[in-house]
Amino acid sequence: MNERFISNFAQYMESMIREKHNSGFSLKYMDKHLDEFDWFCRNNFPNKVSLDKELVEAWVYHTESKSIQEVQKRFRTMMHLGNYMLPLRGETCITKNKLKRAKPKEPHIFTDAQLEEFFRIGIYVGRFD
Repeated sequence: MNERFISNFAQYMESMIREKHNSGFSLKYMDKHLDEFDWFCRNNFPNKVSLDKELVEAWVYHTESKSIQEVQKRFRTMMHLGNYMLPLRGETCITKNKLKRAKPKEPHIFTDAQLEEFFRIGIYVGRFD
């Protein structure tokens, strides 16, 4: 067996990749993400043997990318691994793609005086003719 992965999830990732390749499944982003997940597990959760919610969310959000698409790809990678491991281990977290969203900022409501000033200055410089 190829020693590409060395975390506690190595055998599952290797066999899942082999199965997906044999089925003609495109692994566009998944290969890269599984490499990153393996590294993350080795360095942050070396004794973890189950794919639980704590581990999945820790890895999904452990990215420098601010892209929602990147986080969704990480969720999907974990979903594939979880679905693959479920019949083999029985104890796994199959993620729902629910992103943690920042609480929206409270809108600023201008006072009448601020609005008057805004429009007075706008008319003065000729922007609202």
